[in-house]
Amino acid sequence: MKGRENLLATHHSPSTMLIALLFGLLLLAFLQESNANTDAFFNGKGVRTQFLQDSAPSATIDCASKCDYRCSKASRHKLCINYCNMCCGKCNCVPSGTSGNKQECPCYNDMKNSEGGPKCP
Repeated sequence: MKGRENLLATHHSPSTMLIALLFGLLLLAFLQESNANTDAFFNGKGVRTQFLQDSAPSATIDCASKCDYRCSKASRHKLCINYCNMCCGKCNCVPSGTSGNKQECPCYNDMKNSEGGPKCP
C-alpha cells in the first residue's frame, strides 16, 4: 500500500504543468484551424464528402467592366451583357478578349442554356 500512496502523492513541478498546458492549447488551436478550413457537403447521392477551402478567399472581380469589354464587339450587345454578367456573377471569371478563350474560365465555359448550347458569351 505504501507504493500506491506514493503514486497518489506524486506532484508535478509547475514548469512541467505549464509546458503540458501550452502544448494542449497549441494542439487545440491547430485542430480548430484545420476544422475551419474544411467544408463538408453532401453530393447528389447523399454521400458526405470533404474538401479544403483556399486559405484566402479570391477577390470578386468587376463583372461590369469585364463584360463591357467582352461584349464590346457583339452584334446583340444588351443580350451579351446580360448573359456575361450572369455568368460572371456565378463564376467570378470572364475570359480575356472579345470572344473565345473560354478555357481560361472552366465554370464560365461549362454553363449551358436550356437547349444545351453555351450560355456565356
